Amino acid sequence: MASRNKSLSSASLEYVAQELNIKPSYPLPGMVCNIIHSMTGLNGPATRILIALLWFSSHNLRRDVIPPYRIYLGFLRKASGFAAYRSNCELIKKIHVLIDICNRRAELESDPLLHTIRFVKEEGVDYLEWDVQETIKAEMIAPSNYAYVEMRDIVEITDIFDIKIYLKATIVKNMINKQFILNVDSLKEEYGISRNPAITQKVQRSVSRLNKIIGYDLIYSVKKKKYLNKNEKIVISIRNYQPDAKSSALAAK
Repeated sequence: MASRNKSLSSASLEYVAQELNIKPSYPLPGMVCNIIHSMTGLNGPATRILIALLWFSSHNLRRDVIPPYRIYLGFLRKASGFAAYRSNCELIKKIHVLIDICNRRAELESDPLLHTIRFVKEEGVDYLEWDVQETIKAEMIAPSNYAYVEMRDIVEITDIFDIKIYLKATIVKNMINKQFILNVDSLKEEYGISRNPAITQKVQRSVSRLNKIIGYDLIYSVKKKKYLNKNEKIVISIRNYQPDAKSSALAAK
């Protein structure tokens, strides 16, 4: 069943990309990735929806489409990893999760990334409308640093922790030093885990899942000062990555 769903997810995404005439990949600014990392309450499915909406937004911005942006719910379902569902019910539930999080951030004067998210029905067809915060529009058009996101990967990832690891990896994969560091103490606090080995196992499982999806290898190692667990860090390195022409051109800018 897992391989069947994977094939269905990939094929459905490709269908949407062809129908909308957009590439199934885009540069997601590093500052946007940082905001996603800080959005408490996000789960994996809601994050996939957010990244899909940012994908559509990125292409709309480059085409000078006047907001609010609009997407057919059937396309959004296929573009955010819900292709296995025959209706939009589960998608709509997770959209409401995303809307609640964005609204809470707006109330706290934190950047919600998206705003004016609402459902629209026109001539019996269900759509989602939204706009992107003005503060990030220019960065999305010409990002200074970015995660080059492959939507083919995103539709396969189910866990929010895996998505965060993936975004960090896609930021550094075009750099000379293809690695990033996770602070164990910070992860323990964020996920309510008391023991260092439990965090290491969490990262190990995440890396294992991602290595079955992405087209390169993530290698993790634990670095700590002798006799001290407090400063323990996990280093994740990228191996066997071959950049395509598009990501190479963006990296050169």
